[in-house]
Amino acid sequence: MPHEEEHSHWITKMKLICKTLNNIETNLLTYGDPFNCNGKDVIICITGNPGLIDFYEEFGEEVHRNSGLPVCVVGHAGHDKVPDAQSILEGQEHIFNLKGQLKHKLDLLENYIDGDSKLHFIGHSIGSWFTIELLVNNDHLYNRTLSVNLLFPTIQRMAQSKNGLWLNNSPGAAALLGTVSLLNLLLRSHPQTNQTFTLSIT
Repeated sequence: MPHEEEHSHWITKMKLICKTLNNIETNLLTYGDPFNCNGKDVIICITGNPGLIDFYEEFGEEVHRNSGLPVCVVGHAGHDKVPDAQSILEGQEHIFNLKGQLKHKLDLLENYIDGDSKLHFIGHSIGSWFTIELLVNNDHLYNRTLSVNLLFPTIQRMAQSKNGLWLNNSPGAAALLGTVSLLNLLLRSHPQTNQTFTLSIT
C-alpha cells in the first residue's frame, strides 16, 4: 500500500449518489469514482444492519485516504428513503428478502462498478454474509477479488443469537429501527442541524 504522501493527490471528497439497484432507488457513499476509474482497484463496503450508510462516512473517508483507492459504500434495499411505490412490502417480498438483497448488491457490482477493476471487499456484520454469498455463488466476482475483509462478521444462526431473538420477537425492536431511520432522515434533510445536533435525556 503506498504511503499517504504518495497518493494525497488522489483523495477526493465524499459524494452521495443515487442508483437504481434491483428496481430500488439506493443511496451510495463514494470516495473517488468507483464507476469510471480506468481499471483501478475499487473497495466495496457492504454495511451492517440497519444499512444506514451515514454511519460509515468517516470510515469510508479513512479507508479512501489510507488506500488512495476509490471506495463505494452500499447499504440495503429499503433501509433508506425511497419513493412510496417502492416502499410497499406486499407483493415485493422477493426484492427485500435475503435473495433480493443479494441481487441488489450484484446489480451494483455487475452494472455500475468499473468492469475492469479488481475488487477489495469490506463486509460489516451481516455485510460479511452478503460478501461471502456473493463470492461463493459468482465466479466472475471471485476472480476479480483481491481481498476480503470481514468486520465483526455475522455469518450463521443469526436468528438464534441473543440479538436475533430480540429483533424477531420484541415489539420494541421495530419501533426502535423506525425511530433510528426517521432520525437519520431528519438529520440528512437538515445538514446544518446535523452538525450541531445534541440529544439530552431529562
